[in-house]
Amino acid sequence: MILDAKLIFSEDQAITTVGNHNSTNILDFGVANPNLGEGTKLVLHVEVSEAFASGGSATLTVDVQDSADNSSYASIGIKTGAIAVADLTAGKKILEIPLPYSFRRYMKIVYTVGTADFTAGKVNAYIALV
Repeated sequence: MILDAKLIFSEDQAITTVGNHNSTNILDFGVANPNLGEGTKLVLHVEVSEAFASGGSATLTVDVQDSADNSSYASIGIKTGAIAVADLTAGKKILEIPLPYSFRRYMKIVYTVGTADFTAGKVNAYIALV
């Protein structure tokens, strides 16, 4: 696996309060519609780097979104359901999935905390070439 610092969405990003939270980094692929072609296999990895905890029954949803203008974002169809706090243990792989070959110039991840706040929890998210 090859990892590039410019392909990191989140590095030990704490996500605690109810609502939507953008990844620390928004990736800019530099062209309007990058087409990486079938010969390139890019894999999105989202994993728990610090176990999540909650005084309630908090949940986390992960949604990958892209944009042509870094303003209007839409899901690219890679989205989890609500993941319960009990399942967000350290080292848990939330997503490990190939990216589509075509997407728009900008990409980010939106983490949605539902039901209750988390009192702890961090994630790593990145694209790796395999």
